[in-house]
Amino acid sequence: MEGHGVVEVDIPQMEPIPGFKHEAQMRAEGKIISRDYMSPEDREWLEMDIEDSLKLAEANDGFEIPFYENNMWIRVFGSKPEKGRYRYAGQWKQGRMHGCGVYEVNEQTIFGRFYFGELLEDPTGCDAEISAMHSGIAEVAAAKARMFINKPDGMVREDRGPYSDPQHPYLYEEEDVWMAPGFINQFYEVPDYWKMYVHEVDQERRCG
Repeated sequence: MEGHGVVEVDIPQMEPIPGFKHEAQMRAEGKIISRDYMSPEDREWLEMDIEDSLKLAEANDGFEIPFYENNMWIRVFGSKPEKGRYRYAGQWKQGRMHGCGVYEVNEQTIFGRFYFGELLEDPTGCDAEISAMHSGIAEVAAAKARMFINKPDGMVREDRGPYSDPQHPYLYEEEDVWMAPGFINQFYEVPDYWKMYVHEVDQERRCG
């Protein structure tokens, strides 16, 4: 990723499997288990899901270790990540946070300057106002990218550039401009041939 963008990651809290030794250990330590606060029906469904997951894991010759518990993570970053929600909106370079941006960890907001993924102690040039501006640009870029994935298949080319307007997330060529996101007829009139097609289909349904 280059330029501006947004990334959001949720690392869940570990929950014990019902009836296993780890559950008794967590209860002895006084830790909260979310299953205890579910309704009986939700708890029953959750336990059935867990049972199915265990059977599937056994069929696949073992359990898959989550990426955030994997030794590879520790070798690269030195320690396991704090559980919870991570979110960054700002500048990027070579797929890493680089420049000004807003970093959120479990609802704690950090404004600052990043250097290839590392938060610098010196925020010179990236105060709260500047970081918030770059965060806003990143949010707009992410919103445009989401619009892009909803474009009609015929308007997205697989071949490499140069790309014309159909490859742009929110610009549409003249004959397709009515397909732009928004309520139908809000900005552009639906073409007459589509109106006629809808009318004919409605007539067939009534006759059928």
